Amino acid sequence: MNEGNKFHSVEEILARLDLSEIAGEYVTLKKSGRNLKGLCPFHQEKTPSFYVSPEKQMFYCFGCGIGGNAITFLKNIEKVSYGEALEMAARRAGVTVMSYSLDGNREKQSLWKVNRWAADLYQKALFQPEGREGLSYLTSRGMAEEETKKYGLGYAPGQSDYLLTRIKKEGVSLDICRKAGLIDASG
Repeated sequence: MNEGNKFHSVEEILARLDLSEIAGEYVTLKKSGRNLKGLCPFHQEKTPSFYVSPEKQMFYCFGCGIGGNAITFLKNIEKVSYGEALEMAARRAGVTVMSYSLDGNREKQSLWKVNRWAADLYQKALFQPEGREGLSYLTSRGMAEEETKKYGLGYAPGQSDYLLTRIKKEGVSLDICRKAGLIDASG
C-alpha cells in the first residue's frame, strides 16, 4: 500500500518527524545535556535560550516563551496558519493529513448546518419571553447583550419537546438531527 495515499492523524504525523532535524534547518543547534540549544529564531538574542528536546520532540524558548511541537515550530517560523503548518508537516512526513474539511462532503455540511440552526434557535430563544430566566442569569453575572451574541450563548427553554417541536415546524430532517445528536431515536 502506498503510504502517501493513506490518511494520518496529527499524532501519527508528529511521530514520523524529527523536530531536531526541522529546527536544525533554521537554527544552529548544539548538544546541551539531553537537549539541543541555540539562538531563538523567534526573537533577537545573544545568549542561546532556545531548547529542543529530541526525546520529547518539543521545543521551548526561555527568552520569549514560545514552545511546542514540530507543527507549532513550522507555524511560527513560516508565519502560516496551523492548518498550513500541519500540511507542511504531513508533506515532510510523506503522508496525507486526515481532512476535516466540509468541502465535498454533503453529510458533514448538513450536520454543520443543522447544529448551526439549533445554536441560532437557542440564541434567539434567549431574547424571547421564554428565555427571560436565562437572560436574567447572564445579566446577573455581568454578561452584556453584545457579549452574549458574540459568544453565541443561548437558552434551552424548560419544555422537553422545545427543540423537537421547532424541528418539525421548520421541516428540518429528523434523520440529520439524530445523526447530529440533537435528538434521540424516539424523536
